[in-house]
Amino acid sequence: MFRQVNRRQARSAVAAFASLALCGAALALTGPLANNASAATASPIKTTFVVMMENTDWSVVKGSRSFPYFNSLLPKGAHTENYRSGLHPSLPNYVTLEAGKTFGETNGSNLPSDHPINSTAHLTTQLSAAGVDWKYWAESLPGNGATCNTSDPGTPYSLDHNAQVYFNDVRNNPSYCMAHERPYSGLSGALSSNSVSGYNLIVPNDYDQGEKLAPGSGNMLRQADKWLSHEIPMIQASSAYKNGAAIMILWDEGGGTDTNPSGLLVLSPFAKVNYSNSIAYSHASTLRTMQTVFRVGPLLGAAANANDLSDLFTVPLVSSSGPTTTTVNTTPVCQG
Repeated sequence: MFRQVNRRQARSAVAAFASLALCGAALALTGPLANNASAATASPIKTTFVVMMENTDWSVVKGSRSFPYFNSLLPKGAHTENYRSGLHPSLPNYVTLEAGKTFGETNGSNLPSDHPINSTAHLTTQLSAAGVDWKYWAESLPGNGATCNTSDPGTPYSLDHNAQVYFNDVRNNPSYCMAHERPYSGLSGALSSNSVSGYNLIVPNDYDQGEKLAPGSGNMLRQADKWLSHEIPMIQASSAYKNGAAIMILWDEGGGTDTNPSGLLVLSPFAKVNYSNSIAYSHASTLRTMQTVFRVGPLLGAAANANDLSDLFTVPLVSSSGPTTTTVNTTPVCQG
């Protein structure tokens, strides 16, 4: 009898232990692994440089004698024949590039104080939350980065090319704003010291973007092409570029109607060479590509339904499609 009771107790103890183990396993599955069962591995693209040009149709740029340097790059990278902004003027295009929608920003003359955007649903805030550093490199930035500039002094700097300061979470945090919104002259030092940020939005001044005629220039396109011929080789010579970066040269909008294609060229160790396609792209496509490369989400606005730029590359933007969610019992019943 004594032995029989012990055996029963032993069997009961084993069963209880197994129950507790299974219960513990179920509880463990409610943690991070449960909701990230097959997370994507890091993108081979470590650094991005988005270089903004202004107000020119692709039909004007491609093959233009006023744009010889840029056209010499086409066989060295991948470009699209069907990138359309669909918006005028500049401000809603820059806001869409940042957030996937315009938030009603349709007037390029609005100051941030006139039409602030009270939302954290935008790319650079997602990047900061994920620990990815970003910089807005602006040529002719007022105050040379010593303040968080929210005024528009006029040519050669255009505030409506700076969507980030229209968002309250950037504008109302001066130290954060100044840490990320920097004069373009600082990029060369960041490249040479190999301390460049992950996401770099490069905005030349009105002259060097091809928006306005520079004094003594005589040709807006030629001025923009000259700027590119000096600055793109500097980026390509950097360790950041050689170790896995992508340069994207694009136009905020066409120079004609909203439906005219504007340009986008990708240069990268991972870009297809002498390649072009006619896939429908927009600023939401560039935004989606940035979110995919840096693995931040949720997808913002129109980015959720936009084509990404993966066809222009020889490698996937990430090694798998992204995190998948598994359904587990989050409230296991554990009886004593």
